[in-house]
Amino acid sequence: MNIYWILAVFILIFSLPIIVYEFSPKEDFTELYFNNPENLPKMMKTGNEYNFSFTIISHEKNLKSYEYSMESPLISEKGSFPLFPGENITMTKSIKAESLGEGNMTISLDSGQEIHFFYYILE
Repeated sequence: MNIYWILAVFILIFSLPIIVYEFSPKEDFTELYFNNPENLPKMMKTGNEYNFSFTIISHEKNLKSYEYSMESPLISEKGSFPLFPGENITMTKSIKAESLGEGNMTISLDSGQEIHFFYYILE
């Protein structure tokens, strides 16, 4: 009879973490990233137009409405869009280098995520 108690305790000890993990609430989150970070316009020439893109992926439990903003000396833009769980949106934006200088492009979500890249504008 002792072997049955040992076996029952053994099964309980090894199955309890699996049960707790499986039924615990999962964390909601959102991904925000540049699609090709190695190709971001870090060195630009005046008068030229440059493209970059970023993606937002929802890992929320329900439909979520996102607000985003893009801020730099070259562009200022705000917008919003809804995403269902598991959906994503990719945005491609253009910036034009007008004059010599440097700057920082910041893309922000109302949920707190931010991504940046720094650039120089040369002749």
